[in-house]
Amino acid sequence: MIQDYSTRVAFSESDWLAGVDGRAANPKRTQMVDSLLQTVDFHGRTKTEVIAILGDPTPADYFSEYDLVYWLGPERGFLSIDDEWLVFTLDNSAKVSDYRVITD
Repeated sequence: MIQDYSTRVAFSESDWLAGVDGRAANPKRTQMVDSLLQTVDFHGRTKTEVIAILGDPTPADYFSEYDLVYWLGPERGFLSIDDEWLVFTLDNSAKVSDYRVITD
């Protein structure tokens, strides 16, 4: 959607760590996630390296199939019903093998 593109901003570590900007319908993480994923390749990084970039993961019991979970905010689009999440899967050597944005 056009609205999605007009609200995207460049990744900023300080803004990411601040979480949301106080307006529940317009969280900074949702605006920055595309820039983050275009500039940072997380494949092969350790859990410690991911946390150094993104801060502590969001506690989310219902995403037990993922090793690290970060809440982004309400799903982008005209009708936001769900939330978007950045999730990471670690391999047997505790390095990122997969990551993606999902909705709940």
